Amino acid sequence: MTEDLIFRRPDAVWSDLDGQVAVLDMASGQYYEVRGVGGAIWRYIDEPRSLSQIVEHVMAGFDVERAACETDVRRFIDSLQAAGLLADGGD
Repeated sequence: MTEDLIFRRPDAVWSDLDGQVAVLDMASGQYYEVRGVGGAIWRYIDEPRSLSQIVEHVMAGFDVERAACETDVRRFIDSLQAAGLLADGGD
């Protein structure tokens, strides 16, 4: 079994503003601000990535323990999914 791939929807327009990411969902008109680790994840999912790849990326850039990182990354990805900002990746 393979992991689902995670990546942003192409119609979610975004810009990097002084270290934070501003995202505009063109479908809904909703605006989001993403900071810190969330911004790093948003930039990284410009192409399909597995959850484990995202966790490894975060751990390489931030001082965090694996268990906490996995929990926080999953929570952030779930929030992006709930907001409708992720594309259907399948596996």
